[in-house]
Amino acid sequence: MVLSWLRDGSCEKKEDPSAFPIRNVFIRSFLGRHCKGFKIVVWFRKNVVIHDESKEIFLPSLPNLKFHVIKPSTNAKDLLDDLLTKEHPERIIIASSFSSEVPYALHKIKREAEPSCCSYINSNRKCWRHFLKDTKIVNIAEIEGISDWFDDVRDRVDQVTSMELHWEPSMHHSGIGDNL
Repeated sequence: MVLSWLRDGSCEKKEDPSAFPIRNVFIRSFLGRHCKGFKIVVWFRKNVVIHDESKEIFLPSLPNLKFHVIKPSTNAKDLLDDLLTKEHPERIIIASSFSSEVPYALHKIKREAEPSCCSYINSNRKCWRHFLKDTKIVNIAEIEGISDWFDDVRDRVDQVTSMELHWEPSMHHSGIGDNL
């Protein structure tokens, strides 16, 4: 971590990018030992990476990573619903085995013309489905800033699925990944 003193006397805290590879080795080791079999969710910037039944956990060399460790018994639909309730990411990336249900559940996410899921709730408190404009499956190699990180992933996981999510402007929601 690097502390920089600004002219106004305040202090700005930044992570040292040279420490990211070492940090990532430590985190991967910890997760591999203590969270084997769990679904690992990594938030960075406006992206979510879900590791489900993945042999290895891949972490970008970026600051401000946030992690969630999810029970292996968690239903894929419930996992995605919970994630999208907490945050409106621009992209969801799944590194998984061929037997994982998460990519299948991700493909089922799409915008309905008039979602009926929240008809009984106050109009100011709608769920994420009401704010999703569009979805698009994208090739991970075309994503700037992420494609380099996934170059060696392709050889070590069964499948990588990536979907872009386009959202309506929303005033109701400030999620956990807003500053990432």
